[in-house]
Amino acid sequence: MRKNIFLHSILAALATVSVGVTLVSCDNQSSKHPAGKAQASLNDDSCTLNNKLLSATFLWKDGGVQFGGLKGPDGTELLQSGGPVFTLTLADGRQMSSTDMKASKPELVELSPDKTSLRVSAQLPGQAISSTFTAPDDSFSIEWKAVLRENSHYLRQEFTLKASEKPVPFSSITALQVVPTDAGGIPSISGNTTHGTVAVTEKLFMGLETPMSVMTVGQHGAAQEDTWSPETWTPGMFGSAFNVPESFIPVYGTKFSAQNGPVLRDLAVAEGPVNFLEPGELVIDFEYERGNHRLNMVGVQLVTTAGQVIAEDIHPGYTGHSSQNAEYRMVVPVAGTYHLRYWVEKKTEPITSSGRISLSLAMGNPEETTAPVPEDMVRGTWVRKTNLTKEFPWQVNSVIGLFRPGQQRRSFLRYIERERAVPYRPFVHYNDWYEVGITRNFEADPKKRSNEELSLNILNTWKKELFEKRKTKLDAYILDDGWDDFNSLWDFHVGFPNGFTKLNEVATSMDCGIGTWLGPVGGYGAAKSMRIGYWNKTHPNNRIANFELSNPEYFNAFVGRCSDMVKNYDMRYFKFDGISTKFHAKGPGALEDSEGILNVLAALRKARPDIYLNTTVGTWASPFWFFHSDCVWRQENDFDQMGNMGDARDRWITYRDRLVHEVFVEGAPLFPINSVMIHGTIITKNGPPRVMSQDPANCIKEMRTAFASGSSLQEIYADSDILNKDGGILWDELAKCIAWVRRNADVLADTHWVGGNPWNKAKKDGDIYGWAAWSPTKCTLTLRNSSAKPKTLNTTLRQMLDVPPEVTGAIILRSSFADQRVLSGLMDKAVDVDTPISISLEPMEIIVMEGTPAN
Repeated sequence: MRKNIFLHSILAALATVSVGVTLVSCDNQSSKHPAGKAQASLNDDSCTLNNKLLSATFLWKDGGVQFGGLKGPDGTELLQSGGPVFTLTLADGRQMSSTDMKASKPELVELSPDKTSLRVSAQLPGQAISSTFTAPDDSFSIEWKAVLRENSHYLRQEFTLKASEKPVPFSSITALQVVPTDAGGIPSISGNTTHGTVAVTEKLFMGLETPMSVMTVGQHGAAQEDTWSPETWTPGMFGSAFNVPESFIPVYGTKFSAQNGPVLRDLAVAEGPVNFLEPGELVIDFEYERGNHRLNMVGVQLVTTAGQVIAEDIHPGYTGHSSQNAEYRMVVPVAGTYHLRYWVEKKTEPITSSGRISLSLAMGNPEETTAPVPEDMVRGTWVRKTNLTKEFPWQVNSVIGLFRPGQQRRSFLRYIERERAVPYRPFVHYNDWYEVGITRNFEADPKKRSNEELSLNILNTWKKELFEKRKTKLDAYILDDGWDDFNSLWDFHVGFPNGFTKLNEVATSMDCGIGTWLGPVGGYGAAKSMRIGYWNKTHPNNRIANFELSNPEYFNAFVGRCSDMVKNYDMRYFKFDGISTKFHAKGPGALEDSEGILNVLAALRKARPDIYLNTTVGTWASPFWFFHSDCVWRQENDFDQMGNMGDARDRWITYRDRLVHEVFVEGAPLFPINSVMIHGTIITKNGPPRVMSQDPANCIKEMRTAFASGSSLQEIYADSDILNKDGGILWDELAKCIAWVRRNADVLADTHWVGGNPWNKAKKDGDIYGWAAWSPTKCTLTLRNSSAKPKTLNTTLRQMLDVPPEVTGAIILRSSFADQRVLSGLMDKAVDVDTPISISLEPMEIIVMEGTPAN
């Protein structure tokens, strides 16, 4: 092969990090168009950051800053000049931007490499331009920095928001607003999640580096679950309540604790425009439709577009399976556009329901109160309907990057791997949920749940069978739900008299560590209710109906407990479960709770930079989760079956992989599937998965697909007594699968989807599909036929491996496991990457391969 598109580097674990984890960086750079060294120039009215691939300019005009456009490698303008680098909206409706806030004199900043950082880009030198913007009333400031690192095919902008003294009620900040030129291409939104998507053209990708962002092109974006409508409500519509009207204090001040002039902590509000076509008495009626809890209303206000409250009805009411006092009445003085504010309380119970709201007056479309947005303008907005405080600055960043022709996925992947909190690295671990937790977790006697003696027995079995006999190590032993005293805030129950100390000692002796499960919002079922009861008993002035990370006292307690565990037990891993109640999430539940989990992750990264953080139920398919977390959940049930073909394990594998295809491959095409929690390998006699055969051959096919999926999170839910059967065949196979992942770790960051759909609901059939990864020195390819019929895939190696257009030559594929069928015409011979090939697989057949260049 004559061109290097990927330069894979293995970063050794740093001396300052206590765990010897090997980190794999996916750092591809075209030898034909190397970006090279970052350069910067500054004069009286502009600044330019550039390298051999791109050039970005910023203009100083009338004391403010404007975006001056972006050019590609041949000097063609790809993004138009003009417009602010940010705009923001405060809770009172005031808008500001980089063109009208007070800006400090811009400065050039030389960025030195930080060799202690686990973030790849921080290890590289670079150039930046910085300025500080101050609000007209000096109430807050924004520190802005445009950043270009060495060999970078993208430009980042960093924004740090700081309050001066008093809290500043915010609404949102738009930290990206650009317009592509004709040469730059026609913009669109990639993916169908509601938050954290990417805007793209044929040549560019653009986004905010947070899974909470809302990306739009013109007036259009991904379908929003939490957009305002005066006639419906959803949980995501309601934001934090600040600047609560004084009229609420006599009614709710005592019950909901007035703070900070005034803030009623347990209230929430939804607000948006409405256009009444006639004046008169307005009757608003809330009608529950679905959800686990009723909606508890406290009042409705009618507000002018200037922010003046002209009518209100304040009284408690609720709507659920029954309703009481759910009507609110007021008078609309004249026809026209207003804002409605719907006030609800969340102290009695959390906001999880949705429903309809009927209004008695005729309505039309609200009149435009802001300037129209150009149809091709790309905007990235961060919604923060809460207070910016002096104690807690906010950080939000944006990115504009270039695609290499024909390599869109890899170009975006390279950016993600350079900027994510920790680059891709396989994390292989045992989890005790199915062997221990699922059948014991709700025992009244804590000693009958997960306990130290039982856990030590299992861990010592893994030490003997895997570490000592088969010379294979785990990265961690994970204790799932069941170790804590439910009448506490994540303290150990009596079955763990030494905490995790003895477990960590054994784990360390087998060259691995320990980790555990925690539920940021309290877990599930009766255990959650008991934890909430304990909190309310010990926090009489901060009683709650649900754990919320937006509650500062609870946030500090939760982070404190996790940090103590890192310090005391050398924790390598946390599994944070139940971030929201959504079965199939495309965005956040409560905005500030999701922001809270991001802050939890940031705090734990400070305690241990290389910790593996697994955020499960409640995450969604935004690639920007990886700036905080190491992986995200694939959605829906832990275990289930799909289709009517094959045995129970075949149908489980199809269910698992069908979700990855639907949610990520189709629903978020740029999302790196190298970091999805698929729920690993399940070999157990307990819980719903017990329906699957324990025959070794049956289990092995799941092992191979789980490991060959390339996900960095490799979970093993396996009962040790089953692994011990038949002379330990499954231990042998498990060791082989772990070895496969580790010897291919330097290429698996490139893991991508191959072939079709594991289960087509319309056709009631499956396809040949799988996973592949490629670098100039090696590749992997795994194929599975999820149909009950033989299937053939007509393709080329270039298509399956996503070989770059300028790379030519042949590849030799070899079987990864000796018992597999050799595919004639594909394996054990040199096959040119452009030669048409037909691959035929038997029903439910799985083939795992590794390859190298023929030369």
